[in-house]
Amino acid sequence: MQFARRIGSIPNFVDYQDYRPYLREDFLRHCAYCTGHEDEMGGEDHYEIDHHRPKSRREFSHLVNDYGNLYYSCHGCNRKGAKGDNWPSDELYNAGFRFFDPVVENAYATHMSETQSGRLVRKTNVGVYSIDKLRLNREGLRKLRQRRRAMRKKLRQELSRLLRVLERTKLMGHQPSSAIQTRLALVRQTLSTRPVLCLLPDWWAA
Repeated sequence: MQFARRIGSIPNFVDYQDYRPYLREDFLRHCAYCTGHEDEMGGEDHYEIDHHRPKSRREFSHLVNDYGNLYYSCHGCNRKGAKGDNWPSDELYNAGFRFFDPVVENAYATHMSETQSGRLVRKTNVGVYSIDKLRLNREGLRKLRQRRRAMRKKLRQELSRLLRVLERTKLMGHQPSSAIQTRLALVRQTLSTRPVLCLLPDWWAA
């Protein structure tokens, strides 16, 4: 997943915490690193602001209130022992070992891949560093990826079923029922507006 920041419409605040509502919107209520959505991770209270380039490091002190250095992050990714104040040495950075930047790259396509078990495996040195330091293979995230995989499978099945119904209806010269049209519209809306399928389980039983 790759995120996009708004350009030119953010006020200048003296306290970076005031940027929170803007970050929450720009990152679509997802953690910038593990991509966990608020609906999947226990709500907004489990999220905080990360300084991509740590504010504790002297060379980055000028970026404390720089919106471009602020990321919406879940506590699990941002806490001490995960990203926290971690930052690679110049030697590691020059060798390609760094945190991925979710605003400029889709790390889950470029730097790592996902196994059937929900575990991430590295494809690049960026993947090695990010998976390790962000603890992206912690148990909760592996289970989250498994649930998403199951939801994607259900969505594909649902969409295939709806398309078969529509094709049969068309061949018979009839208009699809309002229920079918509504259900198809919901699937399309989900695909176009929700980066992650945070749907209520009972939606599929309807």
